[in-house]
Amino acid sequence: MAAALAVLAGSASTAQSADPTATEVLPDLHQKLPSSVTVQSAGDGTWRLGFASEVANDGPGVLKITGNGPGDETMVADQIVEMSDGTATTVPAIGEMRYVRGNHNHWHLLDFERYELRRADDPGNTLVRDQKTGFCLANAFTTDVCGLDHPEATTVSEGLRVNGSDRYGAYLEGQYLVLEPTTTPAGDYLLVNRVNPTGALLETDASDNAASLRIQLRWNSSAAPTVVITNSCPASIDCPAPPPPPKPQPQPLPDPQSAPSDPMPGDTVSPVVEPQPVPIVTTPPVTVARSGVTMSRTMASRLVRRAIVKTTKQTPRRLRTTCERRNRETFMCNSTWLGIRGVRWDGRVRVWYRERAGQLSWFYDLSGRPSGGKRVVKRSVEGSASAFFSGPGGALYYCAVQT
Repeated sequence: MAAALAVLAGSASTAQSADPTATEVLPDLHQKLPSSVTVQSAGDGTWRLGFASEVANDGPGVLKITGNGPGDETMVADQIVEMSDGTATTVPAIGEMRYVRGNHNHWHLLDFERYELRRADDPGNTLVRDQKTGFCLANAFTTDVCGLDHPEATTVSEGLRVNGSDRYGAYLEGQYLVLEPTTTPAGDYLLVNRVNPTGALLETDASDNAASLRIQLRWNSSAAPTVVITNSCPASIDCPAPPPPPKPQPQPLPDPQSAPSDPMPGDTVSPVVEPQPVPIVTTPPVTVARSGVTMSRTMASRLVRRAIVKTTKQTPRRLRTTCERRNRETFMCNSTWLGIRGVRWDGRVRVWYRERAGQLSWFYDLSGRPSGGKRVVKRSVEGSASAFFSGPGGALYYCAVQT
């Protein structure tokens, strides 16, 4: 796979549009500052510096990635670039996509974004690196959440629309860097988030591809950390120490006869950066914790009804559903119901949810046949109505992802 990528990367070029005056309409990837920074004990003598990270596409073009592979859980990733005349061209082999199992079970674009800790006095060298297994860019061009539950897939698309973004919450899927007194002794550090670190993705402007926080790290006698954010630097890896607050100067008494003067044009006042202590948390501060969410049979039956309505555009009558649990997130259900004019339907529906950045979405597969009619099949459809479900087995929230 690596050899194939190397060969393709060496020959990558942008195909020409039929219109010789057509130009590329590229995305502009914008790395936002790390946010929601907290510290959590890992329970093994190390600590985790958790943070949320977000990449936005400021346009003018979309970011579209399409992977193609032999069905062995690896793909070569291409960038699809729109042209000013409405056509599109392919930039081959900008990276690699891989099917990631466990709690992911979908396809990730590798090396889309990297998280690093660097010493403030040596910003050119990385001290601690993240352990991320890539990203599912589910903001656009994917109707199945990056090939969810399809490791045998041979093509997958994902990306960011114009003014869209991809955000991961703190601690979610490796959203942290490890702290411990030997590797990261007391001192000043830079928490750096970088998008497009290899430079393989074509975009309009790479000057905003990194953002950083300057942090001060101290260890107490119990080997517990104290972390304080002392500066924030958008569009920069190097984040200097903030200037000290100005010393107060004695001011003359105001002349009651004179009016207060306004600042002259061009005068600037340096803002005073207030240090921000980073809290230590006992549990990851995500909106919905995966460990606290289980789909019950009651929830599954309600989602089956919604899936039938969305697929057939009919409200089922005399619906009878029997569901079998496949895992904590998935049920397979056999259903019978009456449609319009009393036509009997038999169907099989799989319903499940997936969590991303502390938010949950539900999905379904449906295969149903009306008596004497043709079978209707839907695969990996995402439920669209905002809903709240609760029952003895837990609670399921659906939250629309804002971009």
